[in-house]
Order: sequence, then structure tokens, then C-alpha cells
Amino acid sequence: MSMNLNLTKLAAAIGLLCSASFAHAQVYELSYTDPYSAVKVQKPSVKFINPASGLTVTAISGLDRKVRLELIKGTTVVQSQTSPLITVANRIVASDSNEFYGTKFTVSDPGDGNYILRSTILDISGVVVATTDYPLMLDRVAPTSNPIAVQNSTGYSQVSSGPEWKLGTGGSETPDILITGLSDSSGIASGKFVVYRESGAVYKSVALSYNASSNSFAYPKNSTFPSSNLDELFKLQFEVTDLAGNVYKTPLQGARWDNIANPPGVFGVYNPNTSSTLAPGLTGFDPYVSGMTVMTNPIRLAYRLARTNYAGYVQSGINLTNGVGEVTKVGEDADYVYLTMTTPFGFTDGNYVRWVNFGSWAGGNIGYNLVLSPSAAQTPVMSKVEYLYSDIGWASWNRWDVQNDLLPITITQERVTVQARPYDQKWSHHATCTIPAGQTSCTNNWTATMALGTTGYLHDGAMLTNVDGSLRGNPGWANVTWNDRHYPAIATEYDAATKSLKLMINQPGRGSYFDHLRLKDVWLEGNGVKVTPTGGKIAESGPDYTYQYNLASLPEGVYNNLAVFALEMHGPKTKVSLFDFTSDRTPPTLTMSYKGGAVPAGVETIKDLRVKVTDTVDTKPQITRMTLKGGPINDALDLGFTLQGGEYAPEVPRMFPTLEAGQTYTLKVEAQDNQSNKSSLTQTLSLSPQNMVSADPVNMMSVSKSLMDANDKPLALVKFRGSLTDGGSQSRGPQSGDITLRRDSNFSVMFNGTLIAPGETKDIVIPLDTAGEASLPVWPAEPGVNGKASYMIDIPQVVTVDE
Repeated sequence: MSMNLNLTKLAAAIGLLCSASFAHAQVYELSYTDPYSAVKVQKPSVKFINPASGLTVTAISGLDRKVRLELIKGTTVVQSQTSPLITVANRIVASDSNEFYGTKFTVSDPGDGNYILRSTILDISGVVVATTDYPLMLDRVAPTSNPIAVQNSTGYSQVSSGPEWKLGTGGSETPDILITGLSDSSGIASGKFVVYRESGAVYKSVALSYNASSNSFAYPKNSTFPSSNLDELFKLQFEVTDLAGNVYKTPLQGARWDNIANPPGVFGVYNPNTSSTLAPGLTGFDPYVSGMTVMTNPIRLAYRLARTNYAGYVQSGINLTNGVGEVTKVGEDADYVYLTMTTPFGFTDGNYVRWVNFGSWAGGNIGYNLVLSPSAAQTPVMSKVEYLYSDIGWASWNRWDVQNDLLPITITQERVTVQARPYDQKWSHHATCTIPAGQTSCTNNWTATMALGTTGYLHDGAMLTNVDGSLRGNPGWANVTWNDRHYPAIATEYDAATKSLKLMINQPGRGSYFDHLRLKDVWLEGNGVKVTPTGGKIAESGPDYTYQYNLASLPEGVYNNLAVFALEMHGPKTKVSLFDFTSDRTPPTLTMSYKGGAVPAGVETIKDLRVKVTDTVDTKPQITRMTLKGGPINDALDLGFTLQGGEYAPEVPRMFPTLEAGQTYTLKVEAQDNQSNKSSLTQTLSLSPQNMVSADPVNMMSVSKSLMDANDKPLALVKFRGSLTDGGSQSRGPQSGDITLRRDSNFSVMFNGTLIAPGETKDIVIPLDTAGEASLPVWPAEPGVNGKASYMIDIPQVVTVDE
């Protein structure tokens, strides 16, 4: 068994850092239990916290420092604490498993509000070395909002109020389920939409983006539910979390959903030559067979519908609607109802003829495969409709999204092209004209103007019939839209610290013209050229859009006259000028020196190391972290650091000297500029303190007692002599110090009666005699253990004490 004795005197090296320097009095982390019993650990940059009561503040420092922590509200210090001197006993393991020397403070509950958490480093004499302020807002009040609601969901017999909604797929609208009017002291961080099945199981839980333009969260109604037939009661809820972590859950909203129609196909076809009865009320009907010949025009069709799916008997059922003929329930039996419908042959336009489900404009189309008998009259067919435009002449009546730079435009005529029939045909649109038998076209005079400064939608219908109206072709509708009235409105928020640009854009009239009036594009320009930072649309609800961009992601360069543009589908464009911006994609540069020169392979103390950080754009790039790893015990520590004369110096930890070959430390420095560009520098070095005395190893038997020699003296002694005070006089009397046993030691050690386990540091007293000498025994504390134990004795300051 052997023991290595390392006797050092490091007090002057550790205790004489320049007190006039600026230092980073670093708060490493905040920890607390929130109102929901969750333990949270936050970095001090968090700004918003919600401790249920008090919180623990962990500060990182160096040895022989004190830390003062103050909580300030306005100009009043509401709490103040100062730590004892930081010693080797104050080694902390943080929540992220990093280790450092520092201290912990318990801050009692000060109540909600805005505070400054001030951390101040003091030297051994209590002189202020550095102060850092951290703004904090304590907020334990959850967000509030208007009640959960659903947009545009009252038509088609839907119920969108009260404790139980009944919803269907609606029409052409695209409604959202949403909450609006969100308000919170710290600000909204995130949202979630949760759908519960009747069993209580979660069907869907969706993270949502906050729409800052409208202070809302929204989720599309038609994407909310699984397939259902009003036969399951769902529960809907929004969960909103603010920046401090407080959670608001809307009261559970009951909702039923119907998107199941199951329309039947054709069951029978009327035949005037048939006298048989197909089903109750269906005398004169043949069974439907695909490709069969129908003898009449208009035609009469029969449908067999399950009683459990008939709207006349169940709310979730379906029924037929027919705008060009009759629908009749002609009979029923135990399982089915039987319906008949009369329409012109080939007339299947869903605007007039369709199945209708609960809560929905439609529940299914009408379709069949029939051949019209040559003896029956043919249905009119409209081939195309054109308008005479002042800018392009004759063109289709489907002219979506006319651009506003083409306005004004006037329409002066309309014409139709049809299939020839052996009878006169009547075409009705804005006016009526007759197409003689055998002819294919007619024209009406009609005037409409798309003027500057206006918006509109030409969507009138047209119908083609025979003269008495008994035969009708499928109708059609114009689709001409323009907009020079509703321009996007842009509001901006810019965070200079994060270089985050948020755009809140409102598009008046959004959703009009079957949602052709909407935002088309958003982009940024710098130096008059389009630029593409990372980001884009993060939220959309009705007329309100939210976009977010990271300007720091732009290619490096200067962007003068940065501006944002928003474009509506029809051409209206809005520009908002922002500011000049310099994008910096180059990380900071780090250089390290030692006592003003190059860093040698070995140093006496790391306190004489200096790190300089510079940046091409940022005038104040920051060191974000220093770590020290390696050495004889393969230690790993985070270090505090101070700024001295424009250069950073590490705070000094407890370090074992590197006495053997291959024992080195690695100091790593990490830096970041204000555009989040990061860099690092590593330096490998050995440590040989100036005032270190290294004793030769002592080999001993593996017994847990102090063995004596023939003169009854301990075999293993630590001898102290020759130490001078700072004033140059001989030290004598009791000297306060500490002993640290390396954690890689194989056994515990007894030093003059004090037990030290591997990795421990204990306070000791060295009783120097009048000659300044002392001999103190050291021996293994555990019998029968072979190996090696290395320890270091530190006397911070030698003194002369006269009895």
C-alpha cells in the first residue's frame, strides 16, 4: 500500500483576483415545484416562472468568493441573502449533472409580479466583484379566454350552442372550432386541442400554433371527429399554456358529429309499359339495371332507403331534395321506406338534385347509367358560356382571380353555345334568348363593370330549357372574381435579442368567393431583392394569419430597407418598411493567452489565463460556458469566469496538480454572438502550482492504525516547516486548512485523527510550534485494502499566532 502526499499553499493564488473587474455573477439554474406539482428546473434566461411557493437559486462561482442574491421589485429590495465563503466543500451537482463550485439559495414566495433577480460576486473581503441582473416575472394565473365556439355551424339544422352541439359537414365554408379573446400576463406559449371519445379515451390531441393576430387557437371542424352518425357524444377541450407554465383548460364541450350518409343507389325505373309492383307504392317500376333503357323524359326513379337512415324517422338520416321535380315517399315496409323522384334525363346537378344528410348541404350525388329511348325527347345540353370582356374579348365566364392591375374591365354581352335540338331552346342568364330548332347559339346584351377600388363576384346561374320548361339541361354558374378593395393589413413584432420577426396579417373579406379572396403570398425584401429567411406561416384562423421568421438565418450581409410584403389572390399588395439589418453568420473568434503571452504546456494557476472573444458584427459577444476536464482524477467541472480588461479569466476551482506524465487538463471555452453564432476553443495544459510541495510516496502495511518505528514515532508523518506569512515573518500557532482525498483513491485516510473518504474535503488545523514546525500522522482508515491514496493539503493563508 502506498500513499502520495501533495502539500500545497495556494491561498495567494486563489484569493487575489482583481476586485475592480466586471464578472459574470452567474445564476446557473432555478428550480421549483409549480402549481401542478411538477418539479421544474429552468435556466435564468427563462424570464417567466410559476413556483407554487418558493424557489431554489443555484449560483456558480469560484473558490474564496461570496455570492449575494437579491430579489428586487421596482427599486425595493424585498429579499437579500449572502452566502458564506465558497470553499471546496461547496461543490454542486446541477440538475443536468454538470458540477461546479457555487452555492444554493432558497427564495421565499414574494407573490406574483415583475422582479429583478440580482446576483453579486464578492471577494474574500466583501468587496463587490461583479453584478448581474436577471429579469423575472412570477405568474401563477392561468390564461383566460372566451368560451369554446364553432364558426358558421348553425345552418342545415346544426346546433352549435348549449352543452351538446350537433354538427355536420356543412356546406362550402371551412369553419373552425376555436377559442378567442385569449389573455395572459406573461403571454401565450402553446396550445393543444383534445378530442375525447364517449368512453373517455383520447381520440385526438393536436399541438396548435397561437394566432397572435386574433389572440386565438383554432382547429378545423371537419378534421375534428372520427366517422360518426350522431351516435357518440364527444368532449372537446383546448389546453393553453402561458410562458410561465400555467395551464388553462376550457370546460369540456359536448358534441355529436354526423358525416355518415350511406345514400342508396337507384332501386327502380318507371316504365309506362309495366304494370307490375316492385315494392310498396312502386307500381309500374322496373328493377334498376345498369345500362337499361328508360322510356320517358323526364324520368322517374325509385329509391329504397333503410328506415334507420330516413330523415323522416331519425335525425341522423338522409332524404332527397329536388329543385326540378317531385320527391315523394310512396310506401314503406318493416325495414325500408320507398321514395320516388322525377327529373329530366341526365339532370344530376347537385345544386338542384342530391341526397341531404343532417347538418350538411349534401349527403350524396344522384347517379345512374341509363340509356334514353329514341322515342323520348332529348334533354337540352349547354356546352359553354362566354362573356365579352373589354380587355380580352370573348372568353369563358369562368375567370377566377382577375388581377387588379387589369381593372377597370367592362362586360357588354353574354352568349351560350348548346347542342342542337329539334325544338326551340330557351337560355336564361341575365337576360333570355331563344335558340331556334337546329341552331346552337344565342347572345344577350348585358353590362357589368369591374371597377378600381371595388370587389365582387359574378356568380349568377344560367338555365337551358325547352320552351315550356318541361325539359331542362344541367345548369351552370358564372365564376368571375376581382378585388381592389380589400388589401392586407400588416402588424409587426421584432425581438432584437433573438432576431425573430413576427408578422400579424389580417386579410379583410377572407373566405369570400369560395375562399378565392384570401392571402396568396408573404415575403421579405432587402436591398430591393426578395430574401428568404427561415420561417413562414405558423398560424391561420379566418382572416388572421401569423408568420414568423428568423432574420439571423439570412445569408451574411447588410440588408438595407428591409420590408415585408403581403399579396392577396387578386393582386392587392401591402408593403411595410422595417429597418436596416446586418446578418452575421460568422461565429466569434476566441484566443487564449497566459500572463500576456502564449499559453505554455504547463501553468502555475489557471487564474492567469485570459480569453479574448471578438466578432465581426457583434460588439459584445459573450462567453457562455467554461469547462475544465481531466487531471489526475479525470475531473469535470463547469467554471465561473470574470471579464478583466476586455478579456475573460476563469474562476479558480480545486485542481490536483499534474505530477505524472500524461496527466493534463483540457479547458474548453464556448462563446456566442447576438445572432446565435457559436464557437469554442480548447486548450490542453498541465498544472504545477508555484507554492506546491510534493512529498514522496510512503509505503505502509494495510492496517487501520498509525504504525510506530523503533523510537515509538509514527512511520508516516506529514511535516510542516519553513512557511512565511505575507509579511515575511515565521508562521507559528494553529493554521486553518483543509485536506482533500482524491476520489480515485482506493481507501479512506486518517489524518491526525480526521477521517477523509475518497473525494471528500475536510477542515483541519495544523498546530505549528514556536519554530513554525509540526509533524502529523497519516494512516489508512480501512484494513486489508491494497492500493494507493493521494491527498492534497491546502492552507489558504499562513499566519503568526502568539500565545
